[in-house]
Amino acid sequence: MNGRNIGHVIQGLTVLTLLHACMQRCDGDPNNKWNKQNINITKLLDSMTESYDKRLRPSFGGRPVEVKSNIYIKSMGPISEEDMMYEMDVYFRQEWNDSRLAFEVFTLNGANITEIRPSCGVLKDLWKPDTFFHNGKDSYLHMITYENAFFRISPAGVIYMSKRLTIKATCPMHLQKYPVDTQICKLKFGSYGYALRDVLYTWMSKDQVTYHPDLTMAQFELTNISVFNRNESLAYIGLGNSSVLEVHFKLKRSFGYYLLQIYLPCYFIVMISWISFWINREATPARVTLGITTLLSSTTIGLSGREGLPKMSYSTALDIFLMLCFGYVFAALVEYAGVNYFTKSGGPPPPPPPPPEPIAISHPLMETDEEEDLLQQSNSPLLRAGYAKQHLIANSGNGHSHTLVSRRRSVKKKERDSCWLMFIRCLQGSASYRESMSRMKHTSGANSVSKIDEICRIVFPVSFITVNVIYWIGYMYLW
Repeated sequence: MNGRNIGHVIQGLTVLTLLHACMQRCDGDPNNKWNKQNINITKLLDSMTESYDKRLRPSFGGRPVEVKSNIYIKSMGPISEEDMMYEMDVYFRQEWNDSRLAFEVFTLNGANITEIRPSCGVLKDLWKPDTFFHNGKDSYLHMITYENAFFRISPAGVIYMSKRLTIKATCPMHLQKYPVDTQICKLKFGSYGYALRDVLYTWMSKDQVTYHPDLTMAQFELTNISVFNRNESLAYIGLGNSSVLEVHFKLKRSFGYYLLQIYLPCYFIVMISWISFWINREATPARVTLGITTLLSSTTIGLSGREGLPKMSYSTALDIFLMLCFGYVFAALVEYAGVNYFTKSGGPPPPPPPPPEPIAISHPLMETDEEEDLLQQSNSPLLRAGYAKQHLIANSGNGHSHTLVSRRRSVKKKERDSCWLMFIRCLQGSASYRESMSRMKHTSGANSVSKIDEICRIVFPVSFITVNVIYWIGYMYLW
């Protein structure tokens, strides 16, 4: 053996000596990350996946795999009536048993290892249930800053997996009672490719669906959560009888926004329209302007109140209320048209009648008993002297004075016509009745109060309050 070969042998022995010393040092240092125990964990994971086939479910060909689930709701909303959908941020957890991943409990650093917590990257090499949301629209897994998921493996082979998801699901709503309605939004999930004989979904024994204590929504209040286990036929995806888990979220709409933005303004607008009943009937510009302004205001509120709602073929409780308020405002404007019809003539006012001959204000010819009583109670000498003078003249003018009194009594009788008769004659468009009412207006004075206005001052508020009592009792308790 020459000197060159001897040198190679010496170098090889030196390397072996160093490697042996290094291994001894690693075995003697319990805090070294490459110690024997950690190497055993790596070997354990490698041995688990060495002959593992993720294409086959656990217990393939035998009993179905039981997948237990629960949900923790971090936040909920928004809820869209126009799109008929809702959104929530949840921690979605699943648990199932895979006997191929079972291992024996071992000791690490003096502690018994009862579960393995590997990186979620290992999940790509394992079988997982193909869970999907039946009514989901645009759900996704959070990936910032890393995939928001983890899993644990117990010695019995039980896998516990948790993922943070944002779920967007459809929620068909019945809006007949909007905005005093209560909606039930559902969440359904199960296996996409496995039938009931392969995978069985169940809820965990406790805390099936819980939510964060500070969970709040702008327009809704979560009042109740119900969970169900169902078996449904998924023929629309080519799957037979399948196991499905279902959650019902009962959501009660908050009424405060609609009370402040729609209902109270509508009430004030309707009451403002009633002010026209106390405005003089000759003030046509004031009453017409008030009526048109309130009418346009109620229309604007009605259009803004339907923002965010789908184009439905049925009316909601809000639509009924808005139409009710619009009808009362419109009726107040039409009421003045009736008052104007009875008190205004088509042409110029009729000429005043010729002055009658002076008559005595004796008891048979008095217009009212009040005038005679006023005369008798008066202490004015001038008034009594005038009464005596007219009494002397009355003896020669009894015929004409009786005619004047009869005319005044005829007018008084017309004033006593019933409201229904006035309404019918208004619908008939009776010109003679209109002229007679116009003459009565000129006789009674320019600032007289219409009998229609007097009636409407009572009828409108009383009927509006009655209709509102029926409206609120019906939509809150009966319908």
